[in-house]
Amino acid sequence: MSQFDQDLRTAVSMLESLGLFKKNVVLFGAGKNSKKLYEEITYRNYKIKAVIDNNSEIEGNLFESYKIEYAPDFIKEEHINTVYLILSAFYPEIKRQMEEAGLREGVDFYKVFNINTNRSDLTYEKFCNSIDKLLKGKKVYIELLNRYGEDVEFFINPANSLGDIYLMSLYIDGYIEKVKNAIFVLGSERLVELANKLGIKRCIYISIIDIEYLLVFAQVFQFEKNHLKLLHTGFIHFRIWSRMLTYLGITWMEHYRELFELSAEYQPKNKILQGNENEVQQIFSKNNLKEGRTILLAPYANTIREISLNYWYELAQSLIDEGFCVCTNVGGKSEIPIKNTIPLCIDINNFSLFVEKAGYFIGIRNGLSDLLLKCKANIAILYSDEMFDLISVYNFYSLKRMGRTSSLIEKVIPETDQRLLYLKDSIMDLL
Repeated sequence: MSQFDQDLRTAVSMLESLGLFKKNVVLFGAGKNSKKLYEEITYRNYKIKAVIDNNSEIEGNLFESYKIEYAPDFIKEEHINTVYLILSAFYPEIKRQMEEAGLREGVDFYKVFNINTNRSDLTYEKFCNSIDKLLKGKKVYIELLNRYGEDVEFFINPANSLGDIYLMSLYIDGYIEKVKNAIFVLGSERLVELANKLGIKRCIYISIIDIEYLLVFAQVFQFEKNHLKLLHTGFIHFRIWSRMLTYLGITWMEHYRELFELSAEYQPKNKILQGNENEVQQIFSKNNLKEGRTILLAPYANTIREISLNYWYELAQSLIDEGFCVCTNVGGKSEIPIKNTIPLCIDINNFSLFVEKAGYFIGIRNGLSDLLLKCKANIAILYSDEMFDLISVYNFYSLKRMGRTSSLIEKVIPETDQRLLYLKDSIMDLL
C-alpha cells in the first residue's frame, strides 16, 4: 500500500468518526485524488450526494455514475445537512472560494489531508493544472484591458474580509494622489458595496476564482509590467516580505502603510459608516432590546482560531443573569446563534451605530472589530493564543496598537483554558 493510500485510509476513518458520512457528502474535485477518495468511501458502504469541480469544461461529464456539477454555481445554492470533502493540492484556493460563499472550514467543508505536491506522481498533474490556471489568468487580464483600457492600474485585493477593505480605505487617499487612473478589483460584491461607501471609488467585482487565475498570470509575467498590484500581504507573492515585517513587530495596520508606500508621518483618514438611525431603532423595538444594556456577541471569525462555543454559551448565560439583553451577530448561513441569545444579522452600514446604541460588544477578533475603532461603546476583543508568522495574533491585530485607547478590553484566551472564569472578572469590570 502506498503512503498516499495509507494517509487516505486514516483520514477517512477520522471523518467517519466525526459522523460526516451521515450527512450529504459532496466531493469537491473530479480528479484522480477524488476518485480514490470516492473508492474509499464506497468501500465502507457509504454514498455521496454529488461531485463538483471548478472546471466548467467537464460540467456534465460522468464521475462514476454522477454528473459533474459546476462548483461556483453549486455552492451558491443552499444545501441542507451537506458537507464538502476536499482532497486537492489547491486546497487554499478552494478554501477561499468556499468562505466567499459563506461556508466554514471544519463545519461545512473539510480538507481530507495535506497533499505533498512535490511527490513525483503528482508533478505532471500539478504542471497541467498550473498551465491551465495561467491561461485562464491571461484571459481574465485581456478582458480587463479590453473593458478599461491599457492606461489603467489594477489594484487587486483577493481577501474576503471587511477589515481589509476598511484598512485599505484609511490609506487609499494618500496612494491615489500618486496614481490617478486606478481600478480596484475585489472578489465579493458585498465588499465592492462596502468599499464604495468608505470612499474607495472605481471598484469592480470579479469572482475569487478569476482573481486566483489573474494572480497566477501576474506572478509569472510580473505585476508591475502589466499594471497590476496586489493589495494584500497574506498571499504567497508577498510572504517573505510579510514575514520580515512581522519579525520587526509591525502590526496589520502598519502593513498597509508599507503596502501603499506611504511615509510614517502619513496620518490615515478616519472613515465612519453613518448608518440609519431609524433602521437601528426598528431592530431595538422588534427585539425588545434595551439601549445601553444590550450586549452583542460576535463569536465567529475567518482568519484566526475561534473559541469554543461552550465558552460563549457560559459567558452569554452569565451576562443574561446580570440583566443584559444578549444578542449574537450571525452572518453566513453556517453561523448559529449562541443558545438563549437573540440572533441578529445587522447591515454593515448600521453596525457601529447599533453597537453604540447597545452599549457593549464582545467578540473574537474579526473584520467587524476594525469597524469599531472609533465606536463610542464598551468593547471587549478576544484573541486566540496562536502566532501570525513571527508575531502573536494579539500583537499583530490589537485594536489598542491600531489606535483605540478607551473603553477597550483585549484578552488572549489560551486554547488549553477556555473556561468562563478566565475572563469573567474582566468582562464584569467593563460592564
